[in-house]
Amino acid sequence: MLMTPEERKTHLAKLGSFKNIEDCKTYMAEHRAKLEARAKEQHKRLAPSRVDMCERVQAAAKTGSKS
Repeated sequence: MLMTPEERKTHLAKLGSFKNIEDCKTYMAEHRAKLEARAKEQHKRLAPSRVDMCERVQAAAKTGSKS
């Protein structure tokens, strides 16, 4: 785990707060860079992203679901 439970909670809240996908994607690129640096410090490798969280959050917001 590269994020604490509190960091994960804050991250998910931040993802849900974006009004446009461009801001979300900018945030995610910065977030990913921080996690990559943290992984490198711990001699770990960050797995590639399997889903686009910005697309997922935006789709959930449109349908009113949280998945």
